[in-house]
Amino acid sequence: MAPWVLSNSNVSLEGTETIVKSPFPFFIACYVEGRPKPKIMWLKDGENIDEIFENNGEVSLSDENQTLDFKYATKKYEGKYECNVENRVGHIQPFTNVIIEDETLAPSDTNLVITIVSFTIIFIIVFSFVIILVIRIKKNKIIRNDMLQLELFFLREGNVGKLNKECTIEEQAELLPYDNSFEIERENITLGKQLGSGAFGRVLLAQVKGLNGKESPTRVALKM
Repeated sequence: MAPWVLSNSNVSLEGTETIVKSPFPFFIACYVEGRPKPKIMWLKDGENIDEIFENNGEVSLSDENQTLDFKYATKKYEGKYECNVENRVGHIQPFTNVIIEDETLAPSDTNLVITIVSFTIIFIIVFSFVIILVIRIKKNKIIRNDMLQLELFFLREGNVGKLNKECTIEEQAELLPYDNSFEIERENITLGKQLGSGAFGRVLLAQVKGLNGKESPTRVALKM
């Protein structure tokens, strides 16, 4: 039985037009039957596609050579594609003319693309600014923490080596090491009436337990 073309093909003996949009994928189908089973060979503009598209990863055959698949629609794939079908009973050569059209965006699509791109750029700028700001805040926090630790170190250890013999101790108190034996627990202090106030703060009358090793409360003036 001579080969014939099935209706679900997009080629025919009279020829067809296959119009595709760039750069989308497309295929050309040449579904045929015959007894014995026919062999299929594809031609583009009269040349064997095996020679034209050799080592071309964008074009491939499937379905026992009945389908010619293209990954991308580009102008170089325009032309007349013939499906050479043959068995010992007969021969047919249906074909199609492939036309590649450039994909153009409608005005509404163009506006949408511009809007998306604009928002993307704004988002990237804002996100970058936030990242830089967070990095700076963390860096400043680390610097402040390091400075605080340094100040606490000098407060505890002092800097006796810088004491000037020509100055009094009172004038260089900040260079002396900190003595925590003078610290008093908050619960050992009982606040009393206010004695005075001003730009320096407030001065209160207070009772302090354990001052100078004494068990009995000691009356003091406490500045707040």
